[in-house]
Amino acid sequence: MVASGFVDNNVSQSCHVLATAGNDNDINLWRVSFADEEELRNTETPETPIFEHRQLEPSTSIHYICSLSRHEGPVNVVKFSPDGLHLATAGDTGTIIVWSVPVAKRGNGNGRHFWSSIAREADLHMQIVTRTGEGIADVSWSADSKRFLAGSIDHSVFSSWKIVYRNGIDHTHFVQGVAYDPLGVYLASMSSDRTVRVWTRKSPLKKNKQVLRPVNVHSSSVVPPVEQSRNTIVVKQHLFADEPTLQSFFRRLSWTTDGAFLVTPAALYHPPQASEPVYATYLYARHKLDEPYKVLAGLETPSVAVRPNPVLFQLPSGATYNEDCKENQAGMSTCNKPSTSGLPYRSIFAVLTWNTVLIYDTYHDTPLSVVKGLHYANLSDATWSDDGHVLIVSSTDGYVSVLQFALGELG
Repeated sequence: MVASGFVDNNVSQSCHVLATAGNDNDINLWRVSFADEEELRNTETPETPIFEHRQLEPSTSIHYICSLSRHEGPVNVVKFSPDGLHLATAGDTGTIIVWSVPVAKRGNGNGRHFWSSIAREADLHMQIVTRTGEGIADVSWSADSKRFLAGSIDHSVFSSWKIVYRNGIDHTHFVQGVAYDPLGVYLASMSSDRTVRVWTRKSPLKKNKQVLRPVNVHSSSVVPPVEQSRNTIVVKQHLFADEPTLQSFFRRLSWTTDGAFLVTPAALYHPPQASEPVYATYLYARHKLDEPYKVLAGLETPSVAVRPNPVLFQLPSGATYNEDCKENQAGMSTCNKPSTSGLPYRSIFAVLTWNTVLIYDTYHDTPLSVVKGLHYANLSDATWSDDGHVLIVSSTDGYVSVLQFALGELG
């Protein structure tokens, strides 16, 4: 599992801190220095396609920092908070630990750079937030870094620094992915029961208590809303893959960076007239979660994770968008067609299948690039650098791959 840290202004190169974890109980921190912008600019040529095989730039280096060893079992997820001050880690024992930059080291707004200078675990403040007794599969931070969402194999979804809400009723099987809306309105969870559930956050009814209310459920089957005649055969069409098909413990869904779309992996798309479904990834438009805004089909194996690029990109040269497609005071789209986003920019995100990394954006219907054969075993997770130029991918074979984009390759 990987999570990116932040640029260190004390060194000449673009330096990030990478956290990795796996089936042992250690979280390893690494200092990763990439080629600077001038070097990236020099690698960009019109004749060089995205992801033609290129070796890492000579100035790219990876150095071990230290290990964090308080977990007592396999670690499933590591996530830096958006402000860079905290690292949430969780795993099979159900313990969520938050590692934080000490308050004394946060002066002048440089707290996030402290990660690259620590020498041992004791340099960080550690807080055991909760022990659920059941494994934690995923964690997602809120944009303000004040709370997070976690999903457990005991069917529960809980939110915030302290457990203020716990739901073990709506999901009937393992919760394998969670996603906190960047705008702070919605919470989403995905389970091996083949459902995605989206919740809204209400104002606190009591001190230190949050109530989450379900507003939309994507059922595991599509059933016609009208009454069927006796001679009509209703055939269920599952929206998401089951456990034997997925062959992964994770369904890492995610919102795009602007919160405009919820992207769900492990999807099954049923083309008209087709006898069998195909593997796909769904995009759901914000405020219109009753049907997919876009279906990204054509996958050879099921998708297991979605990771959004933190940077928003310009539309392609000559592209147009519907300027009349805006939101009214109720936050609902005024477009007649739900497939029209009306956004003057595009979000980029990575989709991971068992063995392939696909880079999509919200403007095109086909991937910008496809990378296959990086690892011997299945892919498990990925993370973008905060400048959006580097994607780091992890695998169950114990290795990570670094995909570095030259300036302009993504737009």
